[in-house]
Amino acid sequence: MDCVICRHGETHPGHVTVTLQHGESTIIFKNVPRKSARTVVSIILAMKSPAS
Repeated sequence: MDCVICRHGETHPGHVTVTLQHGESTIIFKNVPRKSARTVVSIILAMKSPAS
């Protein structure tokens, strides 16, 4: 299946952590199933890494 985000990568199953915030409340969902291309995962990880 082609990735719906990057449109050219082959998707692979995996799991992610989803954090939702609203006002003072935070809800964290761990081990949420996902399917995305390795390119998209690399981009997301690069965006989350702390600035050096």
